[in-house]
Order: sequence, then C-alpha cells, then structure tokens
Amino acid sequence: FTTLNFYKNPLHIADQDFFNNFQRDSTSRVLGKLLNSRIDENTNPFLGVYADGDRGPFFAFTSHDLKSTESIFFDDKGIADLIYIPYPAHIGIQGNIFSVITRIFSSVPLIQLYTFFELLMVIILSLLFTLIIGWLYGEFGIYTSILAAININISQWLIVGSRNIYWNYWSFFLPLIITLYYFKWAEKNTKSKNWIFYGLIFITVFIKAGMGLEYMSTVLIMMSLPLFYYAYVYKYSVKKFLKYFIGLISIGSISFLSSIIVLVFKISLFITHDLKIAFENLNSRVIKRTGIGNTDMINSIFDDSTAASLNESMSVSLKEVFRIYFFENRPLFLNFRAIHISAILLVLIIIAIFFNKNKKLITKKYWGLLIISSISILAPCSWLVLAKAHSYVHTHLNYIIFSMPFTILVFALLGLLLDNLSQIRKTN
Repeated sequence: FTTLNFYKNPLHIADQDFFNNFQRDSTSRVLGKLLNSRIDENTNPFLGVYADGDRGPFFAFTSHDLKSTESIFFDDKGIADLIYIPYPAHIGIQGNIFSVITRIFSSVPLIQLYTFFELLMVIILSLLFTLIIGWLYGEFGIYTSILAAININISQWLIVGSRNIYWNYWSFFLPLIITLYYFKWAEKNTKSKNWIFYGLIFITVFIKAGMGLEYMSTVLIMMSLPLFYYAYVYKYSVKKFLKYFIGLISIGSISFLSSIIVLVFKISLFITHDLKIAFENLNSRVIKRTGIGNTDMINSIFDDSTAASLNESMSVSLKEVFRIYFFENRPLFLNFRAIHISAILLVLIIIAIFFNKNKKLITKKYWGLLIISSISILAPCSWLVLAKAHSYVHTHLNYIIFSMPFTILVFALLGLLLDNLSQIRKTN
C-alpha cells in the first residue's frame, strides 16, 4: 500500500502539481549524470548538468541549465555544443550507482531506467518503513503500529519526495533501522557483535552523506533514539549507556567527516586539481547554508542580487526560522503543522504525569516511547539551528525533517495510549 501511495499518490493526499513537480531541478543533476554515462566514455564521477560553457571554480549553474538537461533527457534533444558541468556538493553516490546500472543495461532506453529507479526508491523506502512498523507492532501492539502507518501514509512531504532519485529518502532512515534492530537483537543475545554494528553504522551514515550532506544532524540524532528507548526500558547501566552513546556519536561523526575528506580529494582530483581550491569550494557551501564563517566570501563570489539574497538568509534570526517551520507554509499532513504535533506530544506528557500511578495505562514502555518521542523533536530542530540559512531558503523542501521521525513517533505514542486504554477496558 505504501509503495502504491508513494509512487502514484492515488488518494491525492499531496497536491498533484506539488507531487509531479517536487524537486525536478535536483533530479536534473542525476539525469545529467545518466546522460553523461551513456554519451561519454570518460564518465564524470560527479552529478551534473549540460550547459553552454564553464561556470568557474564554484560551479554555479542556473535554472535554465537544469531545465535544459531535463529537456535533453525527456524530449530527446541533442546536446550539440553543451558541456557537462559537475555538481560537487557531495560525493554523488546515487549517480555512481545509477551510472553502473545504466552501463550494464546499455540497450534499455534511459527513460525506462529512470522509471525503474523511481520505483526502486519507493520500494526500498516502503520496506524500511515496514521494518519500523514491524518493530512498533512487536514492541507496543496493533494500535501503535496502525497510527504510525497512517501518519507515514498521510505525510505529504514523504509522498512527494519518496520517488526522487536525487534525495533518496531511504538513505535518511537506513542508520535508524540498523540501531533499531541491533538493540532489539542485543537484548536476546548476550554476545553482542559490536564491531559489526559500528561497521554498519559507519557504512550507512557514509552512504547518506555521500548522497547529500543535508540533514546530517537530524539523521545522527534519529539513529540514536533506539538506544535511549532500550536503555530506559531494559535498565542499562550508566556505563553501558555511555559506551553505546559515545560509540554511536563517534562512529557517526567519523563516517560523516570521512565523506567530507573523500569529497575534498575527489574535487581536487577531478575538477580543481588544487586541494586548497577544493576546500574553499566546500567551505563556501558550508557558509551559504549555515552563515558560519567568513561571510564576506559570498560578496566576492556571487553577483550582487545573488549575494544580497544569500546575505539575507544568513542574517535571518533563529526565531524567524522556527516561526516559519512551526506555524507557516504547507502543513506536514492534512492541516497539521509542527506546532500542532508538539501540542499533542505535550498533552501526552501531561497525561503520563497525572496518571503515572496507573501502571496499566502508563506503562514502562509508554514512558520509553514518550522519552524518545520527546527527544526526537531535537532531530528537526538541530537542522533548523545548524543550517539556519539553508532552512530559511529551502522551505519548499525541509519540512521532511519533521518526519525523521518526530511525527511518526508522536502518532505511535498516541496509538500506545489507545492500546493501553483498550486493554484496561477489556479487563474491566
């Protein structure tokens, strides 16, 4: 059901125009890579687009370049004198994977492969959500899993982006799946394979960073949530908790930094042929998204109008960014915004406090799920704080962070409360 819902939007939960046109500009960077893998024997290792002329060391290309690449791909227009402009904002793992498949199936038309890639993105994401729902069902029961599944399938931001071959939403949730099932497995197996666990964390975080550096703080917080749940419910010692927590954060951070190092060397090797310029390129992108660092660099790189827009985004207040994401623009789902989900969580916290003595209603597992639901709000908020400028500009995209996994857990918690109420009613 989720695969069909994400792939076709049959219930029109997301506006159809929003669904059809979501992040087509970002997708063009992968389309360019697919074209390049078919046309050029010396395939460029980065994502990119076809444009009329080089863009200099900071690789800024226009919306016209993106639309031009899209037209070449879908309308079979000739490339003529256009040249391939790389997009070195990240390693571009998705493009490399798709390129290999494109070369293997060289007789298959690119448009057919593109359709397959979109479906593949949806299937993988649906499978990961099935694993999350399965864990919720096994740990908390039917109401919890049903409400979480409903939330997933009515979240327009998940629906519109699930097919996208640039963003690869499945990579956001992969580290969470590893921690979720590792700690579940570790409770039944005293001989924990920690080196396998940390190895998988390193690989999955690296995959996510290699497909895009956005939302990394959100991903790292999200993947740590199962630890907090199991530490509380199964009474981990402080020593055991800290060992896992420090290990998770350390390995996740090392993996993220490793992707940065690989990116810098990849840029210097294939584009700038100068390590210093490669680092400056990456540094300029960090400044643009966070507003941290030498912001004067922006004025020297971009034209006046672009620089003015970037300076505005970098100087915006955190209060304004939070106001936008909690109160304005498109809802997360139906007419619910982040402030409404936060209010529901607050009510569930108050219920837990006032009815704590009723151990059938407010169980230990309820407290465990409540704890990680409360911590999970830090995941989206971390990105709003750390990437304030990016968040201010990308309101057409960044609401997805509230499904990682804040809204899912709040709905699951609501389901657990209903489940406990039904059990009390049956016994009475």
